[in-house]
Amino acid sequence: MPLEPGTRLDAYELVRPLGSGGMGEVWLATELRLGRKVALKFLPAELTLDVGRVGRFEQEARAASALNHPNVSTILAMGETPDGQRYIAMEYVEGETLRRRLAGRLAVRDALDLAIQVASALTAAHAAGIVHRDIKPENVMRRPDGFVKVLDFGLAKLVAPSSTGGAEATRTMVHTDAGTVVGTVTYMSPEQARGTDVDPRTDIWSLGVMLYEMVAGRCPFTGQSSSEVIAAILEREPAPLARFDPDAPPELQRIVGKALRKDREQRYQGMKDLLLDLQALHTELAGAAWSSRAARESADVPMTPAQTPPPGSTVAAPPRPSSAEYVVTQVGRHKVAAILGVCLVIGLTGLAWWTVRNRGADAATTAGPSVAPVQRTLIRLTSGSGLQTDVTWSPDGRFIAYASDKSGNFDIWVQSVGGGDPVQVTRSAAHDVQPDWSPDGNTLVFRSERDGGGLFLVPALGGTERQLTSFGSYPSWSPDASEILFVKGNNLESAESDARLYAVSPEEGAPREILADFFAAGSWSWIASHPDGRITALGRTSQLGPGFFTIARDGTRLVKSKEAADFPLRVVAGEFLVRRRFRWHPSGTALYVQTESDGIYNLWKVRVDPTTLMWLSAERLTTGAGPDVAAALSRDGTRLAFTTEHGSTRLWAFPLDQGARRLGTGRPVTEDDALATGGALSPDGHFVAYNLQRAGIDREELWITNIVNGTSELIAPHADNPCWSPDGKAIAYTYFRRDQTRMLGRVAVRQLSGQERFLGGWRKDLFMQCSWSAERGLVGTYGDGADGYVLALWPTTNPDADKPERVLISKPKTSF
Repeated sequence: MPLEPGTRLDAYELVRPLGSGGMGEVWLATELRLGRKVALKFLPAELTLDVGRVGRFEQEARAASALNHPNVSTILAMGETPDGQRYIAMEYVEGETLRRRLAGRLAVRDALDLAIQVASALTAAHAAGIVHRDIKPENVMRRPDGFVKVLDFGLAKLVAPSSTGGAEATRTMVHTDAGTVVGTVTYMSPEQARGTDVDPRTDIWSLGVMLYEMVAGRCPFTGQSSSEVIAAILEREPAPLARFDPDAPPELQRIVGKALRKDREQRYQGMKDLLLDLQALHTELAGAAWSSRAARESADVPMTPAQTPPPGSTVAAPPRPSSAEYVVTQVGRHKVAAILGVCLVIGLTGLAWWTVRNRGADAATTAGPSVAPVQRTLIRLTSGSGLQTDVTWSPDGRFIAYASDKSGNFDIWVQSVGGGDPVQVTRSAAHDVQPDWSPDGNTLVFRSERDGGGLFLVPALGGTERQLTSFGSYPSWSPDASEILFVKGNNLESAESDARLYAVSPEEGAPREILADFFAAGSWSWIASHPDGRITALGRTSQLGPGFFTIARDGTRLVKSKEAADFPLRVVAGEFLVRRRFRWHPSGTALYVQTESDGIYNLWKVRVDPTTLMWLSAERLTTGAGPDVAAALSRDGTRLAFTTEHGSTRLWAFPLDQGARRLGTGRPVTEDDALATGGALSPDGHFVAYNLQRAGIDREELWITNIVNGTSELIAPHADNPCWSPDGKAIAYTYFRRDQTRMLGRVAVRQLSGQERFLGGWRKDLFMQCSWSAERGLVGTYGDGADGYVLALWPTTNPDADKPERVLISKPKTSF
């Protein structure tokens, strides 16, 4: 049948042609039920005459349609025209193909960003048993917001006459008109060229070719005909990348070279390994850019980043589940198994350390250009099951103590740095965490949840335990062992909290508060001792604002390191922000901090003027995908131990019966390599809206997933607070963007059909909706935080309204 605008096929109406190629003709269409745009690909008739081939294709397409990944263009349905022509309904992706972007070379970091997103999609596909077989620039779409979608999963299978590929598949793929080289041939792996079996390592080769082309501006294997290109693939090595881009880092050459090994046994053996190397290099280049800027401003030369620690894994605790036809809940840290009654995730957290001795406490950042970069040896300390964290050094540096849940709940363990089995020090039924080693090496102080919670003392290698206080966390011995400092308040590592600082003698056990007025006037992310006895705190006060404060115990000599407050220097698309724990070097000349940049936590060393406490320059110490957290410095300041974590938080859907009892084991709604938060169910329980954050991508995105069929759609980047309309046909949310030092917000309402409209413009007094009145509009909190928040009503019927219609409850200085 002829295809023309207005033609209706099943649930679709054709709008206009988008293009055509060897795999068929593509049309833009409207899905009539939901009013959304889709792409219909009509397959050439000659490819659908073979019933067996079509059957294999449909099986592959069904598998590909089950992929739930933001970088995969989803297959929505299959159908056929009245005259038997097959077509596929796919997610419509606006943007441009990578082929159009390859008019010239791409910057290395841009090429890495594209390759990381493609590798992420292929990692998910390979985990589902799907090999793409035809990775090339024409099958990679980049949207205007920078998001990448990989197209045509399942279509390459139609070309191949068997599940493994083979000689006929090769002949089909290289078929071309005289004098024309088909693009697919250029990205063909040696095993495809030979007509042998295909496996996931074929996609690794093709991605390696694309990455080479993006950086070099040309393909690694060329020729005047298809046969010449295949000969080059089988027989010749590509020219070094540095020939075309002198600034290409050596690590990139190593990655591309490994992906393009002709013997696939010598290539990356899994796409996940390639993805991790790409992410690590991308992070290192971002850190190098920041360090270079800091070095120019402080006239220092930053040193070479340390090696990437081996990743472990961890997961995050679930929030209170929602309820509807499905209950959707986050699955993450170790506590989830107990809550759900099934073992969903095994969490691993590795401890590692390296030597930081480098000709004096400050040599790493004060040395001139003639000094060779410091070479650090990274050693993994723990490798057992469970989570290991909160590491502390013995005074002589021969042992570490840490908290681990390998025995079922958290206990304190001690292990020799030189190796050997760890020793379990505590065996309480309650959690024992946050150990700190006494200066004489004989005793450990730790936080325990037993007996209502508090601080306990125990001999370093085990023995009789003694309760020291009935409250407190994060204990730390003074250098002379005369007292133990600790914090009372909420969990410092979750957010800024109303913390108070206390000291207690290990003998008397009568806690006394320190700097009560100062800490009462603010909220705090971390508190630690300065080497000279002063107290350093990261947080904010009502009078002085945010900052990094150092103050004497008598309340004098208060120093606010302005540089710390202003330290969010731009790092490409992200920011350098100190997060939670930090440690002073014993000399007072450097800080070891954990920071966040583009959603990745790493450890940095910040050089500090010991007199003025001015921050001078910074050096990245870890470059992995992280998080690298909970750093602990040895007493002599020469070694640094830390925890490296890897994990994800997913939303799961569990069907419920009429009595709200769970049926079955449930299934994941979101991908397994990202952090999913929130979870707003539509009134009919068929859709869930949530936020998604991926490491290395500087944005928190708002997504909607259809729980019934598993399809997902990006609603908005940099958005939060989803709120469904009572009829479930629309969703409201708040866009966020930073204007210099201010955070601005803008409310949007989006129909499921895709139409979006805004309520008012960008404002510093944010409106964050929490519910939707069917008659009046959105109800939520409103304000800029300086004067407190109010509960207000914002009409949705008046698109010109620039502020809430009226205040419902006004309580300044209060958050609802």
